[in-house]
Amino acid sequence: MPETFRLASLNILHGEDTIDQRITLAIEELHRLQPDALLLQEVEERQPDTLRRIADALGYHGLIHNFGLHTEGFHSGTAILSRTPFDKVTELEQVGRQPGQMFNNPPITAGTVDKLGWKINLISAHLAWGTYAETIRLRQARIIDRHARDLVEAEPGTLVLLGGDFNALPDGAVNSYLSGRSVVDGESTLWVDAFDMAGHPSSAITSRTDNETAWATARLFGVPHPEMMPGRRIDYLKAHGYVFGRTGHPIGFGRWGTTETEDGIGVSDHYGIWADFLLG
Repeated sequence: MPETFRLASLNILHGEDTIDQRITLAIEELHRLQPDALLLQEVEERQPDTLRRIADALGYHGLIHNFGLHTEGFHSGTAILSRTPFDKVTELEQVGRQPGQMFNNPPITAGTVDKLGWKINLISAHLAWGTYAETIRLRQARIIDRHARDLVEAEPGTLVLLGGDFNALPDGAVNSYLSGRSVVDGESTLWVDAFDMAGHPSSAITSRTDNETAWATARLFGVPHPEMMPGRRIDYLKAHGYVFGRTGHPIGFGRWGTTETEDGIGVSDHYGIWADFLLG
């Protein structure tokens, strides 16, 4: 078997209600999944024990996070947990909230870890939420892409892996740009999507519409019939550059975060996703 790097991601769903139960479910599944690193989004700063609890339970030695002010007055952001400590942590430029946008944009977390001598640059991103926010999401995606280009320019051949909740559909402007299908302001790029390479249609949906946890979130935002909402793929794991047949090639993909308590509480209103990326 070739050596791989297993990366998992999950929008953990902010909110103190049921958080202990949901984290317990997540830890149980992560014990079985055994990712080398975990990207998290929608982590609340007012729940400082959440990240440490996951790290301690899984024996992770690396933990970095980045929080920004949420419109409702608390701090929410992104995080990365890793089996190995971080060699480097990078703060990316922020894209501020735009007029008419409900929430501030969560900050992006980026850091570098090591596995078997390979330097692996990880990025956890939660792109702007909202029906009319694709323009903002595209700006955020371009900031991430510039960061990846800088990493590769400084160290040719380095591996850059990106994941998180993009709030963007596969055929929208963000993923069209990242996949190399479209050009923006005379620039193009290439990120290889793990689902496209190794996923099965049965694992395509990542935004849950089938449990009470998801329905409660929808009702909070004025959706009276959340069971009628369509399932969508808005969470992604991607490798930067032409990784086909070389380091970074995605060779496995799946979903996690599927278990529930007896009273219907799920891990999140998202499914988690994981991917195996080739090393060497």
